[in-house]
Amino acid sequence: MTLRRLLLAVLALALLAPLATGPALGQGVDVRALERELRCPTCDTPLDTSNAPVARDMKEFIRERAAEGWTADQIKDALVAEFGREVLATPPKEGFDLIAWLVPALAVALGLAAIPVLTRAWARRGRRPAPAGADASPEELARVQRELERLED
Repeated sequence: MTLRRLLLAVLALALLAPLATGPALGQGVDVRALERELRCPTCDTPLDTSNAPVARDMKEFIRERAAEGWTADQIKDALVAEFGREVLATPPKEGFDLIAWLVPALAVALGLAAIPVLTRAWARRGRRPAPAGADASPEELARVQRELERLED
């Protein structure tokens, strides 16, 4: 009977765990997720891991605005207005900042496209015949044969 209760308790915790990391205090803003999307302007670490005084003030600002009913975008916009775009953990996907999203994708695409071209070129390079005059002399062949016989013994 106790094993059954234990299993039910574990199942209940597993089902309720996602709710514990959801919006803080029942508001519509997931404070922890928002803190992961922002950076501390002084130490340039994610806001949720920073303990700098500015980061603590920003966290308090987020909690207060969330309690007042602000949306996550409104809170982010207010922090960007105060600290600049550098406060965002990832650049916005618009305007000049779109380059930060496109360049890595283009680099990966070009790298993947280059693989077959390079492997064909390397394979062709390995099939070239030996240059003229690279044949071994009879003395060299005899020496190699003696060395091979010595190694076999």
